[in-house]
Amino acid sequence: MLARLEGYIKGVLTFVQTEYPGVVYAWDVVNEAVEDGGFRDTLWHRTVGFDFVEMAFTFARRYAAPGVALFYNDYNTAQTWKRDLILKTILEPLKAKGLIDGFGMQTHLTMDEPELADYKTALEMYGATGLQIHVTEMDIHNADPSEASQKKLAERYAELFRILVEAKKSGRANVSAVTFWNLYDECSWLTQFRKETSYPLLFNQKGEAKPAYYAVLETVLPQGEITPWTPVAEPVDFAPEPYEEAPRRRA
Repeated sequence: MLARLEGYIKGVLTFVQTEYPGVVYAWDVVNEAVEDGGFRDTLWHRTVGFDFVEMAFTFARRYAAPGVALFYNDYNTAQTWKRDLILKTILEPLKAKGLIDGFGMQTHLTMDEPELADYKTALEMYGATGLQIHVTEMDIHNADPSEASQKKLAERYAELFRILVEAKKSGRANVSAVTFWNLYDECSWLTQFRKETSYPLLFNQKGEAKPAYYAVLETVLPQGEITPWTPVAEPVDFAPEPYEEAPRRRA
């Protein structure tokens, strides 16, 4: 299993760095290894042990190009038990051995959970490790498209970004990237996952900016630098054409 792990990491990193040098600046080496109070039950965990995470980072450090950052990424990381487990068993040991550069703090929220005070505490605790923090997969599930509810969504985004900006400015967390989990509401994974239509992002299905878009900008840009967003084109459906098998030819 360790040979397979090393072979896979070596193959992927070597190919990308050879064919697309300088394009990938950071890798999520291990993703979502913690679940249900401990390590996720996987063949890696059963066969190698919990230190399969350390081995993955050891191999990644061995084959990653100089200057490319290595990250661990996980979800629900404001939960107390999960926060403490990730810090104690993954981030701190890997940092001590020079094997990790950052933590991907997934930010899938709802309108009620988690409490943003708990999110702030977790962010600052991860930041105290000295690692870069990438806020990843951001969205806030909201099943109500009404004007009032979308205004509340904007307020929650604004409060969240105030926490991120303050942590960055104060030095409590080196937040070096924020990424959203898709671009506009119609493409969100949450509709299928939650079994109800979700309106969680900054743009609607027409590519029009929602109140949440301007709420985010107001936390990160000086006054006077915000201009109205106008979509340049209708969203493109990137769904592939149905597969049709080519007709067979007889010899």
